[in-house]
Amino acid sequence: MASRHMESSESTCMIPQNMSSPTVENTSASLRSYRSHLSRVINSSNKAITDYIDSQDPTSLVERKEDIRKYFRKIESLTLIIQDLDPLNASKYDADLTKDGERSDEVIHALSKAAKTVTMPTADSRRHPGTFSRRINESLKPAILSKDASPTEMRHWIDAFKSYYSSNDMDSFSVQERQSYFKILLDVDLRTRIMAKMSDDTDVFGNDGCIDLLEKDFLARYPLFSRRLDFFQSQQRPGQAFTDFLAKLKEMSKLADLEKLSVEEIFVFCALRGTTDSDLLDDLLELQDKTLKDIENAASLYESKLVSRSKLNAANNGNDKVMRISAPNQRRYNAKPKPKHDVKPDSSKSTFKRPTTVRGMKEQGLCTRCGRN
Repeated sequence: MASRHMESSESTCMIPQNMSSPTVENTSASLRSYRSHLSRVINSSNKAITDYIDSQDPTSLVERKEDIRKYFRKIESLTLIIQDLDPLNASKYDADLTKDGERSDEVIHALSKAAKTVTMPTADSRRHPGTFSRRINESLKPAILSKDASPTEMRHWIDAFKSYYSSNDMDSFSVQERQSYFKILLDVDLRTRIMAKMSDDTDVFGNDGCIDLLEKDFLARYPLFSRRLDFFQSQQRPGQAFTDFLAKLKEMSKLADLEKLSVEEIFVFCALRGTTDSDLLDDLLELQDKTLKDIENAASLYESKLVSRSKLNAANNGNDKVMRISAPNQRRYNAKPKPKHDVKPDSSKSTFKRPTTVRGMKEQGLCTRCGRN
């Protein structure tokens, strides 16, 4: 108990008074100070539950958990401030905060287990478990998680649920109660999928726990290849701030496991992102193994089909052209003859008719043998 009071007195290290106009330097100094306090509380708590568990009482263990939460909340607030002041190193501050959260949750979980061993329930409380009532802190309760949520939304929901879980000290609840508080925050479809894989003794955290089953269900419906393709295809939306786009891109990079990508895999994703032929992209996405050789073979087959199709279309177009040219000739032979117009002789022009009789020839002075003058 003495050590706890000593640690509490150290919490008088406050955020600098000029925090109304904070700088990177004074905010960073405050972060180091609170991380130092958090580390001392964590170390003393680990020692208390390992070496001095017999001399501990439930109240002291609960107070240690509250000290850890208090320091972590201070670190979280300062991290948000320094990320706004120094956005270029936002990812580093975020990684440090994640480490602080993980080690805080680990010790809080250990303290909760230790508290249960220190205060074993009496026979009367075991016979009447309903006589004890709890007040649930609803302020950190996450929203209902939908089955159609993205992996990024699922990650955010899990982080929120962990805070909700630890703030209400749900480690002290029964397994059935912990399951109920988890399941009630899932929509009907998602709850049905997860409950089908659960048993009566499935805990919320740990291997094959409720959270583990939830992550596996999402990752099965959003495979790693799809998450990586989403990362490479992501673009800034019209009207979206670039810093917001960058933050989302960082979140997507975590889900895509980019550090495990090989050079060939990066080449494949760039090729898929760069193609403008939607039909070819569909063929490539249907491949079982999407190696560079596989997509090259699929693309060659696709292009050979296009060449063959164009030749067939050209041949069909040639036949249609011959038919179109010959059709007017057929109609010309079958055309109706134009009507003949009677030509009337010009009365102004005189016509000379040779006589056909000897007498007529003599009368006109013509030779009776040849009919000429």
